[in-house]
Amino acid sequence: MHIEGGMICTIDNSLFYENYLETGGGGGGAVCNVNSTTSIINCTFYKNTAVLRAGAVLNYSTTADAPAFAAIVNSILWQNSASFDRDVCDYAPSTGTATSDLRYCCIRIEPLQNGNINSEPDFLDPGLGNFQLSENSPCIDAGSPDTSSLNLPETDLAGNRRITDGDQDSQAVIDIGVYEFKLNQHPLISGISDFSFVSGESYIINLDTCVIDDDSPHRMNWSVHSTATALLISVENQIVTFQAPGWTGSADVYFSVTDPYGASDSTRISVLVTSASAVEAPNLLLPESIQLFQNYPNPFNARTIIAFEVPESTEISVGIFNMKGELVAELMRERECMGMNSVAWDAGNCPSGSYFIRLAAGAHIVTKKCLLLK
Repeated sequence: MHIEGGMICTIDNSLFYENYLETGGGGGGAVCNVNSTTSIINCTFYKNTAVLRAGAVLNYSTTADAPAFAAIVNSILWQNSASFDRDVCDYAPSTGTATSDLRYCCIRIEPLQNGNINSEPDFLDPGLGNFQLSENSPCIDAGSPDTSSLNLPETDLAGNRRITDGDQDSQAVIDIGVYEFKLNQHPLISGISDFSFVSGESYIINLDTCVIDDDSPHRMNWSVHSTATALLISVENQIVTFQAPGWTGSADVYFSVTDPYGASDSTRISVLVTSASAVEAPNLLLPESIQLFQNYPNPFNARTIIAFEVPESTEISVGIFNMKGELVAELMRERECMGMNSVAWDAGNCPSGSYFIRLAAGAHIVTKKCLLLK
């Protein structure tokens, strides 16, 4: 950007990176202010290059009656390069006057004064052009305490509201640079719960609908896997598909989601795979007697699935008892229940040890022993 001829100019909320000036004007890889007065407010200059002077801003006066003045406030000037004066250069080769006033800037300069800092700004991902501040950036809440004379826009380049309490110290101060830090909202998995499907068919979940994250709801990295090798899982374009050809049973499935900033959430559910004939002709599969299957997995850590079959519609209850015979959890109580059923036991609040699973169906009672290991 070339400014010349006694102009009065303001540059704010602007990003300059990887510009290159090979010849002309003596330098200024991003901004060359010649015989003018320029205010640079809340800008970021990164890896701009000039062959001669000032990789970022050249403040250049050619004559005594044409001074050059640059006021640079709340701006980051980092890793810019030139043969002379890497970031900012005041140049008056004859009788001119060139003056720069830097306040509350992140810049490689000594001595430090007027609120300037000389520390790595810690961008999120400058290699990919992401110059938003990480949560550890020293530029957060490090700008000018008084912005009344700066005529700032209400939002930054990304639309984030200016002047927020980024470091959460109960004092809202503007950040240095083109972006105002926005505390990342961690993703939250929602809407994924235990399910069942028929062996030989598919079960599909749209992962885009299963996460709450206002920052980046459609730029998530998902991981989905199971302890059961017979349960086939594929994830493509945020769609996860479950298949289990020729296999029936129950398995744990683990979901993990990570946002572009590294924040994550995870959950575990149980999946029950039933036979096709059980759906097509359930009356033919009704057992002759009540069956309580061994829980899976067993031993288990915190969560297990309990499956059972009931031959006819009857009132049932499923409870967990400790070795003293005390009821520690009632998992199910239904007035009418028939056929294949399953229920999960979340035992996170129970100590390690042996427990009894008790199925009561009408006048019949069946028990199984299980082992909780933490």
